[in-house]
Amino acid sequence: MENPTPVNFKHGHGYGTPTYRSWQSMRARCDNPERINYGAKGIGYCERWETFELFLEDMGERPEGMTLDRIDSSQDYCSENCRWATPASQARNRKNTVKVIYDGNEYLLVDLCLSKGINYQTVYSRIKKGWSVDEAINHPPIRGRQSSHACDQRRHA
Repeated sequence: MENPTPVNFKHGHGYGTPTYRSWQSMRARCDNPERINYGAKGIGYCERWETFELFLEDMGERPEGMTLDRIDSSQDYCSENCRWATPASQARNRKNTVKVIYDGNEYLLVDLCLSKGINYQTVYSRIKKGWSVDEAINHPPIRGRQSSHACDQRRHA
């Protein structure tokens, strides 16, 4: 059976392997000035990672189910700022991830809500309305609000 992916004998990786595709995609994002969250913002990669062999030496093989992630999304791709991460981990490492201080500790709001068993959207909207984080987390949810409108009052005979 023949391998459909051409192998580069210098580094032993086919051009379609997951590790090679991650390296190639990183370069394409950074080298494209029209990519608003990468090239257009000046996000680049270290000179060492111009070659796949050195990227592979620094990062190792891409583990199954993971992709290349920048630890600090405002900084360039380099060995000190990159890791292999799951999509769920990456979703928590975005510039728009909401971080809050609660009981003197920093939390991602989504994680705090999960740990407290509280609906994220409820807490997020409370904070957006000006509630303190403590109030937004600790105030019980308002369920089945009673309307004071006369048309909503039902009389039973």
